[in-house]
Amino acid sequence: MKFSNDVFSVMPRRARKINKKDQEIAQLKEQIKQCKVEATRSKAEKGITVQLLDVEKMLHGVTKAKCKWYKDAIERRGRVVDKLNADVLELTADLSHFKSGSKEREAKRLINKEHKLVIKYRKKMLEAQAVVRRRQEQTKQEKKPWRFCELCHMEFQHTGIKTPRVLFCGHTFCQECLEKIANLVDVECPFDSRWTRGYEMHKLPKNLAVLHM
Repeated sequence: MKFSNDVFSVMPRRARKINKKDQEIAQLKEQIKQCKVEATRSKAEKGITVQLLDVEKMLHGVTKAKCKWYKDAIERRGRVVDKLNADVLELTADLSHFKSGSKEREAKRLINKEHKLVIKYRKKMLEAQAVVRRRQEQTKQEKKPWRFCELCHMEFQHTGIKTPRVLFCGHTFCQECLEKIANLVDVECPFDSRWTRGYEMHKLPKNLAVLHM
C-alpha cells in the first residue's frame, strides 16, 4: 500500500499535539495528587487541632475544679480561723471575768471579815454599856421607866422577843406584846389608836435609843 507525501507530512503534528495533552494531563494528575496530599495533611492537622482543643478544654476543666477546691479550702480555713479567734476572745473574756471575780470575791471576803469584827465589837460594847447601866441602877436604887415595855412592864433586850419596836405613831413596845395585839401585818397603837400597816412585827424599826440611854 502506498501513501501520498501529504499524509506523511501531517502525522508529526498530531503526535506533537498528543504529547502536549499527555503532558497537561500528567501535570493535572500531579496537581491533584499534591492537592490530595495537602488535603490529607490539612485533615491531619485539623484532627490534631481538635485534639489539642479537647486537651485544652480538659485542662481548663481540671484547672477550674482545682481553683474551686482551693477556694473552698481557703473558705473552710477562714471559717476555722474565725472560730478560733472567737474562741480566743471568749477565753480572754472568761479569764478577765475570772480575774475580776477573784478580786471581787477577795474584796467581799475582807468586807465580811470586817463586818463580823464590827458586829463582835459592837456586841461587846453593848454588853459593857449594859453592865455599867445595871451598876448605876444598883447604886442609885432607881430604874429608868423608858427601858421597860408599858404593856408587860418587862425590860427591853437587844435581841429576842423583848426587842423594842417603834410604831409609826412613835410609841415603843416590845416585840412580844405587839405580836399579841397585831392583826397579821397591821397593828393598832393601844395609846393613840393609830395604825401601823404593812409590816411584820420583827421587821419594824428597833428603838436603839431606849437601850443606850
